[in-house]
Amino acid sequence: MASILTSCASEPQEEPVIHDAWLELVAGKIEKNGGKVICANPIYQKCMNISEGVCTVEISPASNYCASDSIKRYGALSEDNIEDYFVNYQACMMFEHARLYDLDWLVPLRCMSKNANDHFDSRSLQILFD
Repeated sequence: MASILTSCASEPQEEPVIHDAWLELVAGKIEKNGGKVICANPIYQKCMNISEGVCTVEISPASNYCASDSIKRYGALSEDNIEDYFVNYQACMMFEHARLYDLDWLVPLRCMSKNANDHFDSRSLQILFD
């Protein structure tokens, strides 16, 4: 999904104000709905052995912290950092969620990497922008 957002952010814009507004909208949506996007992923559900609903309830409280961490590391969301920002946010969310279960955060990450080709969740962008 980060690559899709990257391509959208790097489209030529006629007005810098529109471009900045787009990036601000995306940053807000990541903070608001990023946990839902992670939890809607069937691979993540499988790796964590959890339902989408329970996952969303458990992971969502970490969203503000993880968005702030991404800003701290990369600055405000921009064309140049959108992929790093999103990857950091997602890793932070997975780390915080794994901590709830006293898991090494690399367990779900490795599981997801191993099963990455099993499924692409086409709902990701829809969930992000809901």
